[in-house]
Amino acid sequence: MMKSQTEAPVDITENMNDAAASDIFGDSSTDVALHRANPLMALGEVSGSVSASDFVFPRLKIAQRVGDLGQIFEPGALVLGNEIQLTTKDAKSKTFGPPVELIVLNLDKFFQDYLLYQQDGPRPAYYKNEAAVYAAGKTLEWTGERPDRIAPTAEPVAIATILVKKPDGLESGNFGVNIPGFGDCTLAKWTMTRTGYSRAGRRLIMARTTDFAQSNLMYGVWALNTKDEKINGNWVFTPALSLIRRNTPETVEAIVAAVTPS
Repeated sequence: MMKSQTEAPVDITENMNDAAASDIFGDSSTDVALHRANPLMALGEVSGSVSASDFVFPRLKIAQRVGDLGQIFEPGALVLGNEIQLTTKDAKSKTFGPPVELIVLNLDKFFQDYLLYQQDGPRPAYYKNEAAVYAAGKTLEWTGERPDRIAPTAEPVAIATILVKKPDGLESGNFGVNIPGFGDCTLAKWTMTRTGYSRAGRRLIMARTTDFAQSNLMYGVWALNTKDEKINGNWVFTPALSLIRRNTPETVEAIVAAVTPS
């Protein structure tokens, strides 16, 4: 049954003793008293001890023919947070689009164990740099000749924090950040491994040195789509990334203001 608008708000400290309440709201009885006196002081806001661990970003992924995501969405589509399909297949060309626009806020490169895909399989160990890889007795290069090539036991990984622009026509309430000069968007993480790393990760790393040598990655707007490629005998969808325009200093300032905690 719907509550009356005049019903008093619930105060979670009502059934707490002062010691328990002060553990959450402050060390002094004054802090507890202030909260009990005005429990609605932060309507619509988040208060308390918020840390980086509380922020869980949706992941930008490519639905593949193998794996759970490809059982739910069209293989080849870009998917956000395992819930929102961002690109669709054209019935005539059999290609996906339109490309998704994104801005890279930062990128972190590291290494992990090279493991073949297994559902519910073991998780890889991670290494900060190449020195740590070799110190662990791992390798990074393929050796031998086909068909008897030996795979490396470690591989590079790039994880980018990105702003994903809401595609035109998409009905979704998940794109709540508005950046003047870019549009409605949301924060996400994009992990690039193997072909994803070689096609997109290296391009972004190189872009910081070449395209944005005098600025930074936030000045670039990228178009991301997928491409169907045959790699080592298997057809897989790979990222197709291109730099389409540059942001103005005003847009970059708006990005920093939007993503910086107040």
